[in-house]
Amino acid sequence: MRAAIYDSASPSGAKVVQKPKPTLAKPEQHPNPLQFRILYFLGCTLMRFLRFVFPFVPEPFGTCPSRAFVTVKVQAGGVNPVDAKFLYGDKIPQLITSVKAFLQGRTAGIDFAGVVVEAGPGAPYKKGDKVYGCAPPASGSYAEVIRVPTDFIYHKPTNLTFAEAAAMPLVGLTVTQLFSDLKLSKGQHLCILGASGGTGHIAVQIARHMGLKVTAVCGSRNKQFVKDLGADDVICYDTEQDIMETLSGVCAARGKFDAVFDSVSSHDPRDSVFSYEKKIRQKGLIGKGCQYCIIGGLLWDWVCAHFKRHLGIDLFAKDRFLHWVRFPNASGHLKTLKECVEKGGVKSEVCDVFPLTSEGVQEAFAKQMSRRVTGKLVIDMERTAEQIKSAR
Repeated sequence: MRAAIYDSASPSGAKVVQKPKPTLAKPEQHPNPLQFRILYFLGCTLMRFLRFVFPFVPEPFGTCPSRAFVTVKVQAGGVNPVDAKFLYGDKIPQLITSVKAFLQGRTAGIDFAGVVVEAGPGAPYKKGDKVYGCAPPASGSYAEVIRVPTDFIYHKPTNLTFAEAAAMPLVGLTVTQLFSDLKLSKGQHLCILGASGGTGHIAVQIARHMGLKVTAVCGSRNKQFVKDLGADDVICYDTEQDIMETLSGVCAARGKFDAVFDSVSSHDPRDSVFSYEKKIRQKGLIGKGCQYCIIGGLLWDWVCAHFKRHLGIDLFAKDRFLHWVRFPNASGHLKTLKECVEKGGVKSEVCDVFPLTSEGVQEAFAKQMSRRVTGKLVIDMERTAEQIKSAR
């Protein structure tokens, strides 16, 4: 079968090769470099010790006693920034070389939508079921056939194409899990930074579906797009003389923010110039109990996120945290997302589709890294470049 793998020597870091098809009994094998096997052993040993000494340390993250597996014929795979950045290399920039060594030769991608080929014992799916969801990170979804845990997937929304469904899981899970964690309720005021991007445009729609008041920040070329998604106020960072004064005016009319979802801030120097969090706090736009949430950040933010998830220790400053999507046991949130899609008109905007070829994947990754994508990009596993072009 064809699969797109990470390859540091290829343009945009990926290429398409032939691989054996995985089966329920025989998943795809990935030999790990020695240094990662040593780190994994030390990490597991440390966790066992901590759980022995400190009973409050939670069970290992991702534990699912009833987990079963299915093989899926993939129809389409969504493209996310983490895919184009060699999967999470942006999260730990100081170790990016080691991350690439670990991922070299592994199948790329996380999001997918497809049809169940074979279901294992205890699986709540049968052959022919249409599903969508996420492949375990570093296992990959850009392949014609994949093997996935059943708690990572759910039935595909009936009103979405495979391409549209494949663009939903990662961004949709990020938003539904975050809003659940924040315990947002109807009428509260939410600020979304980066509202036209892959995660942001889903956040605007789900927030509208929940009855929240939404103030969205994006570029002027995407103002109407975000307004059409349901945002109450759209602020353009590239045309406002003083964006903080404009946001102050909105808060004066609608009340201070009950939560801020920042999908812009990261370790990248190009993002640090915005300094949204510092400016919003200095301007006093955050209400009592408001949580400032980021989905990208500096190395210390990711260290805090790991401590919170794996040890139950919260090292974040008060009223701020980094939200990190949870794949294990994600079926419930994928079900919620499906209901939002089918009842509330939530939809992922697919702005471009590429074929499963080396050229197609490389072009998709290069476009994703341009930082000028409105909505989502998708890899089509079935159609050729000519067929995709003729369908536009």
